[in-house]
Amino acid sequence: MKLPKQTLGKLRPLEKKLRHAVSIGAVEEAIETAFEIQSLIKNRRHHRLLQAKLWAFEAAVDANRLDYAKSGFSGIRQLSNKNTRIHLEATGLLAICLLRRKKFDDAKELVREVISKINNITSDHRRRQFQRRFVERIEQECVLTELIGTGNTNIDPDEMHEQAVLLLQRNSDDEILRLIGNAVPVSRHCRKTLCLADTG
Repeated sequence: MKLPKQTLGKLRPLEKKLRHAVSIGAVEEAIETAFEIQSLIKNRRHHRLLQAKLWAFEAAVDANRLDYAKSGFSGIRQLSNKNTRIHLEATGLLAICLLRRKKFDDAKELVREVISKINNITSDHRRRQFQRRFVERIEQECVLTELIGTGNTNIDPDEMHEQAVLLLQRNSDDEILRLIGNAVPVSRHCRKTLCLADTG
């Protein structure tokens, strides 16, 4: 569904502002900008609106606002066409939320759903790009969970960042790789999820 030129003129700078906010981790700005975009696009199912919300909710995941992000991704999944990349991305990011909450079985089901529908992306380049990013994101989540070793479901993003910095400062590249190698197999749940995601 095409948007009027007047709407597009207002939308493009807002999308640019939103992408920038996400890139620098400014979650509140990202959310506010997504709401501005929503006020421009009245059709709740329009792909440009769903994409904007996806970006904002991804910023919320990165800020560890998991309940907010989980609710948002669930909403996007309901509103989007199940054969679109937006639906796949929302499903994958919802799986990330569940991994962080250590709900491994639920996360695995969503990963399985993403993998089963990945061929819906008709472009070879975009399909490979999506798959690579998806697998890398799951690997990162599993590795961080195991390396930091927190049993707390409410991970403080500042604390996580500090732990990651300490890890880098106190260990050589070889030691970090060894720690990662030792950490991933510890969690059979993460290992199973990784095996499921890595179809290439």
